[in-house]
Amino acid sequence: MWQCMEIRGARVFCDGAFHDIPVFVDGDRFVSEASFFLHTAGRPIDILDGTGLLLLPGLTDIHMHGAVFADVTDADAESLHRLLRYEAACGVTQLLATTLSLPDETLAKALSEIGSIVKKGGVANGAWLAGIHLEGPYLSETKRGAHDARFIKSASVEHFCYLNRLAGHAIRIISLAPETDGALDFMRDVRDDVRLSLAHTSADYDTASMAFAAGASHVTHLFNAMPPLHHREPGVIGAALLHDDVSVELIADGVHVHPAVISAVFRMFPGRVCLVSDSMRATGCGDGTFDLGGQKVTVSQNRATLADGRIAGSTTHLFDCLRHAVSCGIALETAIYAASEYPAARIGILNEAGTVKAGRRANFILAEPDLTIRHVFVNGQETDPGLRSSAG
Repeated sequence: MWQCMEIRGARVFCDGAFHDIPVFVDGDRFVSEASFFLHTAGRPIDILDGTGLLLLPGLTDIHMHGAVFADVTDADAESLHRLLRYEAACGVTQLLATTLSLPDETLAKALSEIGSIVKKGGVANGAWLAGIHLEGPYLSETKRGAHDARFIKSASVEHFCYLNRLAGHAIRIISLAPETDGALDFMRDVRDDVRLSLAHTSADYDTASMAFAAGASHVTHLFNAMPPLHHREPGVIGAALLHDDVSVELIADGVHVHPAVISAVFRMFPGRVCLVSDSMRATGCGDGTFDLGGQKVTVSQNRATLADGRIAGSTTHLFDCLRHAVSCGIALETAIYAASEYPAARIGILNEAGTVKAGRRANFILAEPDLTIRHVFVNGQETDPGLRSSAG
């Protein structure tokens, strides 16, 4: 058990750049050097040699559905615990559990289970479950992607409040289609309670612009499940580009978006990109057949598809998405910011995690310069490295 720890010799990423500085941990928090030596006098101090390594903030995945055979909507505590430990071992130290369009009773049960884990503060050696991303059921049937059309419905304040009560008010993001019945009025009513994101939508530019005026400030998995950017029909992407307060998600898994588009998005939306995984239960499990919201998904060579060929989420955790973004030419510093600090800020947890600063949770990664992970710490405790190569 680590108690008081000094990490020496690593190149530390903070404030947007790498610095050759020591890092101090007291219990579960980063602390300043002065505070560390003031409060650790007479206590044993562990020295961790980080020479030749990069020290990165633990990653923040605001859009992930599952991994290691577990889906966040399984309503099974043991499965959720296994998922959280796997994610932590892979460098994802805080995340939002992301739902699907499901029957109300199934979704209600899942939200209650997730909400209980959020309230308890998580699981030992697991990623911090910081809340819920409600993706569906308020989507467009024509752009539903892997969501089951039977369970898609119009947004209503009453329905959302019912779900949020069951979740212990842990819902931080709602993904919805603004062109559906009642969606714009719904946005105006709940905009102060949750971050609103445009998703699975056929909205044109004008409708998307009205949605941003109504309170939306985020776009779910940019380019996927929405009209493409066209010079006469700019759509959601064009509207987001012209609204500087709008953040965008990007799935850099090597399947959802072409490498050239990954590079273009970072140029189009400087400082506004949240890298996400959109991972489903097949992540960490190899090829095979899996379930996603009651639908059969086939995974082959990292590509997950439904029977009709539609992409059904990803099988890649966020740290691998970060690696892929860097391989596409994105500066390492830019990619780290997009996978840690910025998404943490967008869901309101930056005072707790997402950066290596005094007072924050001691969630961090030690990696080789080629981004091979050597150690991951959550709340000042090292995770099980064996989970990175095993589905448990």
